[in-house]
Amino acid sequence: MKIYKENISKLKEFYNSEQYKQLKEKSQEKEILSMVNGIYEDPDACDYELYQELGEKYGLEPHHFYLIDKVGDVKIRLSADAVCGNKQLMSLNNNEQQWLEDYRIIRSQLGLHFIWPRHQSPTINTLRYSKYLDRIDCLFFDLKKYFEGEETPMSTAYKHKVTALWLSKFKDFKDFVDQMKYTEFVNQDYEVLDIEQNRESILTDYIPREQLVKSVNIYLRNLIELYKN
Repeated sequence: MKIYKENISKLKEFYNSEQYKQLKEKSQEKEILSMVNGIYEDPDACDYELYQELGEKYGLEPHHFYLIDKVGDVKIRLSADAVCGNKQLMSLNNNEQQWLEDYRIIRSQLGLHFIWPRHQSPTINTLRYSKYLDRIDCLFFDLKKYFEGEETPMSTAYKHKVTALWLSKFKDFKDFVDQMKYTEFVNQDYEVLDIEQNRESILTDYIPREQLVKSVNIYLRNLIELYKN
């Protein structure tokens, strides 16, 4: 994986620049954010090495910035989706060096890069933020309920013909978890672990929106702590 390292290097250079110091002194936060957004490149969209590593992990054919899976004779494009976005990590920290370190921890873990079918919205990738503020444990709980035959908040993404076909390759939630190598997010009974509770309990129901909003920072901090190295 290459692009995340380049992002860190370029952003450190910006944060150490006279231009940044001057903007900071003038409290021009919007201008700083604009500069950061201009520097930052999304590895999920443009990291060739990331897709090579994901292809090797799953035994799938990489094509520049997507993978090819097959269900029967149908080819399905899969895109990478990191567990959380850089803007969430920036919001979590007031310190520039700290958010870059948290970003390094998250992006250096191949196991925190998920792959989902790529097609016109809504996709799993795009819908999971609006439904769950990118909490991956909540998404897995939603998928578990889908495999159990329930209508879920993410069902509009699952019902798209491309995603529906891809999900049909898995016999059940256990098979999905095993094939996709997501076992660290479940217990031995394949119940989804609650990351907000530091994986000391399982999710047993959908989390209300108000509680989701309050939980995000604790969830993110616990997630980062789990993968510190």
